[in-house]
Amino acid sequence: MSAPKKIKIVLISGHNIMPERNRAVCDPFVILRVGAYKHCSSTKVGINPIWNESFIFNMGKYEPVLRLELRDKDRLKLNASFDIGQNSVDLQPYFSQLPALIDVRMKYGSITIQIENGSGQNPLGSQTVDFAAITQQVWDSSAPAPDYTITSAIQPSLPWIQSLQNSGQIAGSTSGSSQNTHYTSTLPDIKPPQASISTSTSIKPPQPQATIQVPVPSTYLQQPQSQVTFPIPLPSGSGINTQQPIEVFQGPSVYDPSVDADDWVPPTNLPAQFDEKPEEIKEQIKRWAKFATFMRKPYNYTSKYKLALQELDALGCINLQRVKREQIPTLTINYAIAIFFNPYEGQSESLGVGPVNDALLIAKLFQKRGYRIFYFCDASAQEYYRWMDWLLENVELELVSYFSGQGVQVPDSSGREADGLSELMKFVKKSDKGTEGIPLETRERKFDKTQKIAEDTISDAAMHNLILGKEYPQTRVVLISDCSHSGTMFNLDQEMRKVPPPPNVIHIGSCLDSQTAKQFSFEGMLAGIFTYHFCDFLSKKNPQGTFAETEKYLDGLIKDDQKVQVTSSTAKLFNDTVLLNLRPEQQEIQVAQIDSTLLNGTPPSSITSIPPEDQYSQVEDQAAQQRWGLFTAELSKPAPYNSKFRNELQKLDSQGCINLERIKREQIPPNITIYRCAALFFNPYEDLPHTLGLGPVNDGLLMADLFLSRGYNVVYLCDATPHEYYKWMDWLLENVEDELVSFFSGHGTQVPDKTGKEKDGLSEVLVFYNAKKKKSTQSVVKVVAGITDETVEDTVMHDLILSKSYPQTRVVLITDCCHSGTMFNFDYELGNDGVGGGGGKKRPPLNVVCIGSALDNQTAKQTVMNKTEAGVFTYNFCTLIKQNPNASFLELQNYMKKNIQKYQTIQLTGNDTKNFTQPIIANAK
Repeated sequence: MSAPKKIKIVLISGHNIMPERNRAVCDPFVILRVGAYKHCSSTKVGINPIWNESFIFNMGKYEPVLRLELRDKDRLKLNASFDIGQNSVDLQPYFSQLPALIDVRMKYGSITIQIENGSGQNPLGSQTVDFAAITQQVWDSSAPAPDYTITSAIQPSLPWIQSLQNSGQIAGSTSGSSQNTHYTSTLPDIKPPQASISTSTSIKPPQPQATIQVPVPSTYLQQPQSQVTFPIPLPSGSGINTQQPIEVFQGPSVYDPSVDADDWVPPTNLPAQFDEKPEEIKEQIKRWAKFATFMRKPYNYTSKYKLALQELDALGCINLQRVKREQIPTLTINYAIAIFFNPYEGQSESLGVGPVNDALLIAKLFQKRGYRIFYFCDASAQEYYRWMDWLLENVELELVSYFSGQGVQVPDSSGREADGLSELMKFVKKSDKGTEGIPLETRERKFDKTQKIAEDTISDAAMHNLILGKEYPQTRVVLISDCSHSGTMFNLDQEMRKVPPPPNVIHIGSCLDSQTAKQFSFEGMLAGIFTYHFCDFLSKKNPQGTFAETEKYLDGLIKDDQKVQVTSSTAKLFNDTVLLNLRPEQQEIQVAQIDSTLLNGTPPSSITSIPPEDQYSQVEDQAAQQRWGLFTAELSKPAPYNSKFRNELQKLDSQGCINLERIKREQIPPNITIYRCAALFFNPYEDLPHTLGLGPVNDGLLMADLFLSRGYNVVYLCDATPHEYYKWMDWLLENVEDELVSFFSGHGTQVPDKTGKEKDGLSEVLVFYNAKKKKSTQSVVKVVAGITDETVEDTVMHDLILSKSYPQTRVVLITDCCHSGTMFNFDYELGNDGVGGGGGKKRPPLNVVCIGSALDNQTAKQTVMNKTEAGVFTYNFCTLIKQNPNASFLELQNYMKKNIQKYQTIQLTGNDTKNFTQPIIANAK
């Protein structure tokens, strides 16, 4: 049946929508989308909310898919809420049987909706929603809710019902009479025998769709119409006000300009997020208990602040200087603070014990609130950046970052700073002690002009880009800086992008950009004047103080010395509490809670080390493999791609390749270790003027066959946008353990160099699919400098790779495009800490090899070989590896000289030429 011109979605209620540990308080609301139209329900209280709200959607030419996002405003009372479930419903099967009453499974529990003809002409006639059937139903919170359930107020033949109840396939509850008996089916396709229908019924449709992106033609946009309410008749005796109003919204309330008319992604039946079983979480807690028990033991520090560091350890704080990221157990971290404090021990500009005491004050404040606490004393700039990168990736709900040390200003090169000065945080320069005595403001800095990271300083622009590049809207990020010139540190005073999801970031600077931060002695304890009074206010005077109240209090107390400044991604965050008052079930596990049960009876004295790498238990490993099997099986099914390359994409999927465009990072099953991965980014530029046709797609197929045959996991993106490419590369560099191979096929070009490092004055860029013709013309701060709507500069990717620095991971970057010889900028020497231009002899902790298919001044060719249209380089690359599976990079270079030099010349670059003798592809099997 064809779609009605309008549909009405009645959002009725939710059932067990939060997990056991978070169900005490919940403020849920639902976002409903069809095409470009989005409506938002009111916010309710509790895990079984009742909305009874209705929304009108104009269907137009949109795909008949309803997307539902269940969100929670509970924990922080923020305008930015938490994702607690997503799902999509294919509306097409219901158009012949309206009104349809269905249950939609979410991440936890389900929500009940009714689908009606928005024009008021239901094919089955006018019927009344039996809200008693919905709101009085008994739900088993321990059992997973089915994707869809049949919920009817029917009077079926009793033998049929009894047989299903006896077999455990249907559960029933009564609310007074047999006519109001309600049944929830757990069968995939139950077809009841004939029954007399007294109220509404709904038939089980096909499986729901998890995610979908739909066309958004701008010509379909309409102005929002006024909100209308009317009473809906309810059955007597239901216990509900019979004149309870239903809110009706007509027309679009929000238009999302990030959705493009051309961008439709085939949906999947994957859950919004895979849940871990209770027995898995129990194993994770046990591993964390052993890890934390070891880390809290007295450690023989060589620092003069040994006792203070041991006190932090005894509190349960994790010293990041003593561990590697792979040693930290994979227990979900919801609330955490990272304390970076720099006394600059042994340096001429030492601040003494002040920052150390700051760290102790902050740690005790947050430990009482149940936060997980990490710390680092005297970090280098790269150490700070890399751990912040990891924390932003791994903390789920709130990350607080505290910095105590020195701050400086340098001339701004971006043109965005109102005073012409950019703020920098000062860290410890560990590789060179020859700069003592040189004024900090005049000392030479050898940092990359794009990334703004040196050995001993990080610019506010670099951290601004890092934070906004994550886009995890469920996470609130609180930044606290007790250092000079910190008022607008992190650049949150500058305008940000308007496209959702919005970053929920707020910063408290201890003083204005033009001021210096002070230390004082408080009852014999040297500490920052800001930190001392900050902790005193929130621990004693107003534990529930908001950011605005904290700023006002501190300004009244220390205004003669310095003025506190709060900046944020949105002014609404100012009225939120600084510290969360977490309920016991929300708090992170503290060392005082670790008992012999969690340690499996092992005495703490027997725990004398931690493994070099966190290892999953057998229970976790088996569950992870099961989830991975479900994940890959779903993505291997034939997808209805709306592309002229549909057959090729379906072939990739059927081979086991993962199309990254069809998933979100949180849909990737947890506890999976990816040892070797090939990421294929091929760009035919479909329907664009500069299309390359089938060639890049065949390049992807050739590479997929090659790497799958060697046992690699293969992921891919066809016609990725620049930000899709950047963010997935960021995730892959973070999560692949042994080897990541990145392959790019498409256009490459050159732009004027802004770094001063390119010998020819030109910087190489990768060209991607245009980022969907953004509707907004306002000037915004880009997420990452060097990324446009169509291109990514090699400098950006160079800096991203260097920021990871996991020496056990080999990174191979293969580019089949024009001007790719020195793509990624590994042709110039790296500094001691991995930063370009340092001139040091010590090798940075990297293992990177780049293969450019053509010199910087050459174009790459595409032709037909053996009836296959492909890149000349890619075709010959695959031919060599098939002939010589263990071919090294140097052997590849020699082979290409003989076979394709008349077209183009390949170029090898990397951080260490010794790697060129290694085999290009490992045998992962």
